[in-house]
Amino acid sequence: MSEYAFHAESKCTDVQGKVPDKNTRGLPQRRHVRIDQFRFIGKESNALKEVDAGLIHSDKETYTEYIDPSHDEWELKIRPVLRKVSLSTLSRESGLSRRMLVNARTGKTRTNPRNQGMLVQTLRRMGNKLETSRAFENTLNRCDFGSFKS
Repeated sequence: MSEYAFHAESKCTDVQGKVPDKNTRGLPQRRHVRIDQFRFIGKESNALKEVDAGLIHSDKETYTEYIDPSHDEWELKIRPVLRKVSLSTLSRESGLSRRMLVNARTGKTRTNPRNQGMLVQTLRRMGNKLETSRAFENTLNRCDFGSFKS
């Protein structure tokens, strides 16, 4: 019982933002959480015996990920960045047609993976050239462009 009074509280931090320990004094504060993306997973019950027996060591082998196209990285991170760059600049820098860029920005049709990769590379190149706001640069820096192949 005495150990419970001094256990580390994972949901809270001290004044400096560190996990409190038994020597921490003062009122703990709530930890700030930034959600980057949602991942829908299902735990497959047919592998539970193997997990209990220690035959499966990785969570990736026991979970199935269900991808929601309306909440993927393209929709949540890259399309908003595309909307902030002018069509003429995107067309000139990427070499892609104006119609394809309009569709990519509005989401009327799903952009094919090859064009997505080209747009991601273009945005990456443009990140250093553009004189943009700090918010645009922060959005561009948070994107995981590695998942898009050119």
